[in-house]
Amino acid sequence: GAAAITLVNQASAANSTGSTVTSLAAPAANHTAGNLLVVICRNGTNFSAQNAPTDTAGNTFVGLTGVSDTSVGVIQMWYAKNIKGNAANVVTCNFPVADAYDTISVLQYAGADQTNPLDTQSASFGPSATTSGTAPALTPTRVGGMVVVAASADNLGMTFTAGSGFTIRDAALGGFSGDEDRSVAALGAVTPAMSWNQSQRWVMVAAAFK
Repeated sequence: GAAAITLVNQASAANSTGSTVTSLAAPAANHTAGNLLVVICRNGTNFSAQNAPTDTAGNTFVGLTGVSDTSVGVIQMWYAKNIKGNAANVVTCNFPVADAYDTISVLQYAGADQTNPLDTQSASFGPSATTSGTAPALTPTRVGGMVVVAASADNLGMTFTAGSGFTIRDAALGGFSGDEDRSVAALGAVTPAMSWNQSQRWVMVAAAFK
């Protein structure tokens, strides 16, 4: 079968000062033609739908189902398939109005389907404060696929811990966001899960790629 999807590199940035911005860029990274980019954008003070990310390579990003909470903000996952390569690619999250408390995480994966990489997705939010959260279970269809999960909580000073079987990729992005991934070793339900160090309201998005 096809080679398993693997993480090549990641780049992330955060605006946690309270100042409002209309975009937030991640540091430049070497992105290889044909790979998959997964981008998580989070904006914390306005609940308008996000505008699609852009990058200096000219890739097109597809938005997955976002989720919002009135105290946490909006988190949404985007992806670009079969990407154009760029040795110093800068990916930017774009917001329709000036917004504070924003993060961007850009994860580059090799080995994903170049035509139709999205397998399945889910999202959830916590209307009450807890120290962990889950999203509806995903059922990937490809052994060697990759499940990506991102969460944000309603306060600074958060450190995120990976769910069972996952590897944390951003443990304290801006002090209020985190993301993780997990290779699909066997078919069956995978429950997106993360925890954090203080009881907070939260939002979470997850997707399986093939």
